[in-house]
Amino acid sequence: GINAEYGMKNFFYVEVCQEMYYANDALSFIQALEDMGLTNNPYLLAKRAEVHYALREYDIAKDTCKELLDKDPNRLDIVDMYSNILYVKEDKAALNYLAHHTVEVDKYRPETCCVVGNFYSIYGNHDKAITYFQRALRLDPDYLSAWTLMGHEYVELKNYNMAIECYRNAIDVNPRDYRAWYGIGQTYELLKMHAYCLYYYMEAQRLRPTDSRMIVALGESYEKLDQPAKAKKCYMRALNVGDQEDIAMIRLAKVCEKLHDEEGAVRWYSKYVDMVNSAELDPGDDICFAYRYLAHYYLRNDRLSEADVHAHKCCEFKETKNDGKALVRQIAAHRNSGSGVYNPRFTPKPNLRVKLALSGSSTTPGSQKRGRTTPPPPQDHSDNDMSF
Repeated sequence: GINAEYGMKNFFYVEVCQEMYYANDALSFIQALEDMGLTNNPYLLAKRAEVHYALREYDIAKDTCKELLDKDPNRLDIVDMYSNILYVKEDKAALNYLAHHTVEVDKYRPETCCVVGNFYSIYGNHDKAITYFQRALRLDPDYLSAWTLMGHEYVELKNYNMAIECYRNAIDVNPRDYRAWYGIGQTYELLKMHAYCLYYYMEAQRLRPTDSRMIVALGESYEKLDQPAKAKKCYMRALNVGDQEDIAMIRLAKVCEKLHDEEGAVRWYSKYVDMVNSAELDPGDDICFAYRYLAHYYLRNDRLSEADVHAHKCCEFKETKNDGKALVRQIAAHRNSGSGVYNPRFTPKPNLRVKLALSGSSTTPGSQKRGRTTPPPPQDHSDNDMSF
């Protein structure tokens, strides 16, 4: 437990909890130290920002970093993390200001080079970003963030061999850095070497056992290795620990469909539809396939009213519009004839695009990196180039 009489021990616990990825415990020890009279302590503010960043609470972390820099503008030990947050939030103006500010303070700090590298990366200038990450590594060869971020840049340039090399160097610096393990897994997934990426995703998940992104990545790898039963267990686990990206449920429903588990597929498709409608989430392209499956299920079980609702929903999406119209006609014919018998011959065959979607294939990992969103480059960057 937390003992206010041993303040230095609590400082040690904060560091240990961060290293072990026990973010909530670290926050508890930080709060205990602040209750002892260390409120607004710069060190504790920096640690609080790092913990919220690890929890992906980017807005809180961003505000904490800004508060810390307002109090101590020359402090550079957290600016690399701050620039990562601004990158994820796509705040180009703030990142531009931060890059100029850090260069004015000390352009020979590795953290400064990291900030400038993120600045060029957000505008799509990946070669220039790599130059600054390399400069950071010349200043500090064990600078973990630079190795990982440079790996991301090589992935963007489709130089996968160099990307893997950067991630491996990051692992050499700190074998407990789950981002490097995860990055190698994503790179091998881009290379369609799913047996390889499975190993690295396992290592990342071992370091972050409650991070649903790692578990979902494992499930997708199992699916591509034609092991849907194991994929189903992964998606169930992701739901149990808390699905951060709201994709485990639809993946689980599709796997149940693939395994001919009608009860499970109906259960999870229904829950996914309810979740999307209640939370007003962006459903993407997956919701239409949920509507189509449920429409067929209700039609087979002579629940024509519910089938009609879902069939009309199918008509709202390009991918299932034709299937939805065919279902509506079939439901109307059943009502007019008084027949409650489902005729599978009326089920339209899905086109190639629908077949691909039903196979559970996911978005190409390179198009959206988990945990680090890459915004599209602007049309003209000529006025944004910086000379350092």
